[in-house]
This record gives sequence, C-alpha cells and structure tokens, in this order.
Amino acid sequence: MHIWQADVMLHPVAVTEPVRPTDLTGPGWALVDNGAVTAGGRGDALVMLNHDEIARRAEHGLGAVTNYALLGALLNLPLATPVRMRTLSVHDMVILGEAPPGVIDVDEAGWVTRRLAAPLTVAAAIVEGTGWRNITRRAARFLPFCQQIALFPCAPRGFSSVAWEASFAGIGVWIRDGEDITEAVCARPYVRRFWKAAGWEFQEIAYREHLRATRPAVLSRGPAGRRARITRAASDPRQLSLL
Repeated sequence: MHIWQADVMLHPVAVTEPVRPTDLTGPGWALVDNGAVTAGGRGDALVMLNHDEIARRAEHGLGAVTNYALLGALLNLPLATPVRMRTLSVHDMVILGEAPPGVIDVDEAGWVTRRLAAPLTVAAAIVEGTGWRNITRRAARFLPFCQQIALFPCAPRGFSSVAWEASFAGIGVWIRDGEDITEAVCARPYVRRFWKAAGWEFQEIAYREHLRATRPAVLSRGPAGRRARITRAASDPRQLSLL
C-alpha cells in the first residue's frame, strides 16, 4: 500500500511497503535509467511520477530544478500558501528573486507563494552488477533517500551470507533470470524523518534523467534562467528588508 505523505508537498509519496519486481512494469511506476544519483553512487531509479506537477511545469517551460540553494530556500515556504516576503531572510529573498518562472509567484503587495513541488518520488534505487559485496555497498549509499535494491544476474556464490547481510542492512536482493526478475530478499521500507534540500535535489535529478529519456528537448532551468516577476526594489537586498 502506498499513502500520501502529510508534508508540505503532495510528493514525495510515502511508500510503506517494499518495492517488488512487478513494480518495474506496474501501473503508476517508471524505471529511470541512471536516475538515482548520490555522492559516489549511481543506479536506476524506480519512481512514481507526479503528473499534475509535471503538467504544471510544462506550462511554464520548466524542467528539473536542481539548484541546491534555491531548493533550500523553497523549503522555507509552504506549498500554495502566501507568505510575507519580509518574514524571510535576505539570503532567501535574493535566491528566490533569481527563480525561473513557474517556481514562485510574487504579488505587488509583497506576498510570495511557492508553486514548485517535487515532480516525482524515487521509491527505490536499483544497483545491478556482479560481486555481491561491491553491489550491496553501492546500494547502501542510497540509504538516506529511498529503498535500496541489489540486482544480480544470477544468485551469487555464498548466497546465504549475502541474504543475511542484505536483510540486516535493509537492502533488497533481486535475481535476474533471463527476462524474469525474482525477489530473494525484500527491501526495508524507507521512512523519511524530515525533508531537506538534498532529498529534494535527489528527486529533481531523477526527473532530469527522466526528461532526458522521454523529452530530450526539455532542458533543466535554474537561477541562471529568466527571473521571476519581482519588483525592482525586491532585487536589492537593502530594499528587501523593507517589504
């Protein structure tokens, strides 16, 4: 069963059960090649798409938003709820002033509203290869973000040790057999205890790779793109504190 997380976003979704091999082709799921990226680690991402947010971004020509500073500033704003600009730090207001269209709305009265939500949820990172210690170690790098799956082309030697260690670490083990994939060890469901910019960036990178595979003409936009519509005074840090 999958439930919506009661957080500032509709996504990410709280995936409350282990992902299964059947989810690779199940309705509502998508597999993004090389979509799971973290420091020193890369794997495929099993994701659930936020179709409403993807459609909204398309209206603004907005792709993945991977700027870490911007995502951090956005986490100080509730989704779709106006906030007085003067309640934000000057640092956040300057960063938000560089946001591309579709990220925030700002009115002339000095209220800012976040529109950006996570475009998908990465439910699991899947790392495939041989050498069970290497693969399980690589899969474990995704512990802060999602479920971890180690996918082997066949049952590795000393499989009982592999299964025990993977189960202890919460890593799922899948075995490929021709066109079929079977589950040998189920993954431990991921529990998000708090939401940080690194977690949001992880989702956005997966979305960037999804766009590259499905709509290569859609490019990522960041603070270097067009600025949001903010009054001239709001672009000056000395004036921001007066709003």
